[in-house]
Amino acid sequence: MKYKMTFTLAVLLAAGTVCFSVEARGPYDFWGYSGRKPAGIYCALPGPHGERPGMDRYSPSVLLVSVDPDMKKKDMERICRKYDLSILYEYRNFSMYALKTEKNKTDEEMDTLLASLEKEKGILTAERDRMLTLM
Repeated sequence: MKYKMTFTLAVLLAAGTVCFSVEARGPYDFWGYSGRKPAGIYCALPGPHGERPGMDRYSPSVLLVSVDPDMKKKDMERICRKYDLSILYEYRNFSMYALKTEKNKTDEEMDTLLASLEKEKGILTAERDRMLTLM
């Protein structure tokens, strides 16, 4: 009995060391999602969808926009002309669009663009496209 408790304690300590003592590679929380947090300690175990922390990055030119289901494509095209964007893909089942900028933008420029798009009538949310590396 004494050895079982000692073994269990050793396993728990080892698991805690693996999960929480790995340095962060970027502004990610312990499941690998970015939240504009400073670099810190994250868990090295895979997230709920198989992604690994620190192994994803944002696209410098693609945005995902969720729109009101009643919004017409011509209204989206008008917004694209206003912000110098092009429609990359229309997700009909989800009322979403993938939009592409003419050239790559910095993080600050993308954040400004996202904030401007979210103020437009008919746009519910706007976010950057993420590229994940699944293991």
